[in-house]
Amino acid sequence: MRDHRALSRWAACWAIVALILMPGAVGAQNESAAAMPPDPEVTAATAIVVELSSGAVLWGRDIHAQRAPASVTKMMTALVVVDLVPLSTRVTIQESDLVGESSMGLQSGETLTVEALLYGMLLPSGNDAATALARTCGTQPGDTTPAQSVQHFVDKMNAKAVTLGTKETHFANPHGLDESGHLTSAADLALIAMAFAANPTLMRIAGTVTYDGFGHTVHNLNKLLYDGRYPSVIAGKTGQTDNAGYTLVEISSQNGRQMLSVELGTTADAFWTDAMHLLAYGYATPPHPTTMHALSLGNAASPQTTGEMLAMTGMGSNDPSATIHAATTVSLPAVRHSNDTLKARIIMLGLLAAIACAVIYARRAAVRRTFAEMKQEWRKGLADPPHLAMTTQMPVIPATPQAATPSVSSRWAQAGVHVPKSEQEVARAYALQAVRQARSGSRTAAQQAFKHAVWLAPKLEWGALPGFWEMPPISYADLATVMIEAGHAASARSMLTVAALAHPRHPDLRAVEARLSRRETAPPTGSGYGSRR
Repeated sequence: MRDHRALSRWAACWAIVALILMPGAVGAQNESAAAMPPDPEVTAATAIVVELSSGAVLWGRDIHAQRAPASVTKMMTALVVVDLVPLSTRVTIQESDLVGESSMGLQSGETLTVEALLYGMLLPSGNDAATALARTCGTQPGDTTPAQSVQHFVDKMNAKAVTLGTKETHFANPHGLDESGHLTSAADLALIAMAFAANPTLMRIAGTVTYDGFGHTVHNLNKLLYDGRYPSVIAGKTGQTDNAGYTLVEISSQNGRQMLSVELGTTADAFWTDAMHLLAYGYATPPHPTTMHALSLGNAASPQTTGEMLAMTGMGSNDPSATIHAATTVSLPAVRHSNDTLKARIIMLGLLAAIACAVIYARRAAVRRTFAEMKQEWRKGLADPPHLAMTTQMPVIPATPQAATPSVSSRWAQAGVHVPKSEQEVARAYALQAVRQARSGSRTAAQQAFKHAVWLAPKLEWGALPGFWEMPPISYADLATVMIEAGHAASARSMLTVAALAHPRHPDLRAVEARLSRRETAPPTGSGYGSRR
């Protein structure tokens, strides 16, 4: 009995010594557990956040549920296109390419390069550009109709999805409009987006704010790329249809780490905040946690497929409310029960509990401080979103009527651009004045300032102005009216398309859209509100 008691006391003492002297064995696990942030507030029906460097799934909700993807489909379309043809390949537009809904504004008979069509597909989410690319790249000997060529391209999309390791994905078209059997999952979209992020050409295009070339000026619908609310976003793709709701993929780079977020089935109100919460959760999670499981591109990258890996960890649950996240456990040395004095046992257990509580409390306090700082930064960004270039306006290279080479205004293509300062500076002053007056309710004064700014600088980058995206909907309608009257219908249509994302089906915006359609000499190829992106 005495030997038994002695062994019990020594075992308890060594447990306490291990906690003090060997933090790498237990303290490190406590650190990992305490450092995990709380689950993100996400409205989307299914969502996932992935660390790109490791493929680690940091958090997810019902990630294997099949849903309509809407226009995020175009990420796979772009991947297949760059596999098949050079960017300089020239494409002549046909009437069958003009499928309607969200549009680049193409006309039958015009000729553009594949690169220009990729801009038109990924920035304003042009269904016409996606169909033209699919028809061109899918054409095979013996095809008698454009529909056959498009179907051959869709077959290549499905084959590409299989090589990436997807399990719940099937494409029925290249643009993402609702169609029976056109489905994917958050986990599969993460795999597709990982392949997209690994392609520098597609990242350059998707990260562009404004593209001007071949007679077309298009703007990126991905507002997080340029409105300052989450400055680390470098590329992404938006989507929206009746069946899919709102969908969004965002790629972000911050402090040497890259994150990928996917949301399917969210709402107009939560469209941007869901992505911000997912990315913030990813950056708050410790790098490369060993208890998390990774997505891998292609079945050959791992002895187990992605679906098998996630199923083994419970991530393949069919429960719609299932949520996945890292789980960390703490293992303590076993202590044998004994009949030692009650006092000795209470002292040892008290010391053990005090040490464990001190470690956990310190780590949680650090996490709370970090989140408080992050919240303060978010509030600053929301109160006064900074300009994309921070100190200077974003230049747009105007296209000349004879220009064969398109110009790009983006975060990666500003070097060496020379913009006349006199009229630009005056136009920007009028534009800032118009935004302030619109936000304060002075509609008549704002209309006059809009006219001055559009007359001086038709290509002014309105979306990059501080406060522009916080104006009332009627102000976007007023600005579009000014652009139409000044003869800049293409710019008006692009601006209306972006405004629709924040104010879907607003009557003032719909009225201006109808007026724009009546003024155009050719039949409109895109719809106004109710359009899919």
